[in-house]
Amino acid sequence: MNTILIILIIIFIILIPVTIFLYKWIPSRDRKRMMVDLGFSEMSFIETYISHKIRRLMSFTLKQKNVFRFSSEGAQFVIIFTNQPSLFIRHETYFLTVISEKLHLPKFTLTSKLNITDRLDSIMSSTMDQLAEAEAGDKKLKKIELKDYPELNNKFALLGNDKNLINQFFTAEKAEKITQVKNRFELFADHDLFTIKLDTYLYNEISEEEKMRRAIKLARRIYHILIS
Repeated sequence: MNTILIILIIIFIILIPVTIFLYKWIPSRDRKRMMVDLGFSEMSFIETYISHKIRRLMSFTLKQKNVFRFSSEGAQFVIIFTNQPSLFIRHETYFLTVISEKLHLPKFTLTSKLNITDRLDSIMSSTMDQLAEAEAGDKKLKKIELKDYPELNNKFALLGNDKNLINQFFTAEKAEKITQVKNRFELFADHDLFTIKLDTYLYNEISEEEKMRRAIKLARRIYHILIS
């Protein structure tokens, strides 16, 4: 009986690290396979120039094991996951960065406001403005409203450090196209790079691959708007 008990204990001790390994390895393998199928390659490191710009824009520390990239349309598209994949946790936040010589962006952030009932709309819109301003306070950004484009002001909280430059950048065409984007997102832009923060809880009913396809489609759409 003691021998059987000892054998069971040994098996249990062996199974613990094996289970932990599989818990981490299986979803990591599936994520890498998904990204490769979508045309991305895994990055063993990210260029210092890109990582420093993202860190300055978002105060975000990059995790080197969760970075994938592909090149298209004169731009690099870089996916940065904020955590390791899990078998049980399906809700993720990740960042999609686009860098290109075709981009000539003033420094700004653009955050979608909540689209809720008319009764609460003004209160929540005001709250979104305050949250966006608080988040950007340490980056020396301030709230900016584009006087010629009230629809954009109503849909997004816009912050930047050069009002005149931002007003020149957002032409009628750009403002109109941005307001037509139905996806909710946070966008951080500076010079030749912009990063979109995406939250997968908005698409719980679809597969991880479809979430990523939608994210890439959104990034491409915004990229074409910003270089137009």
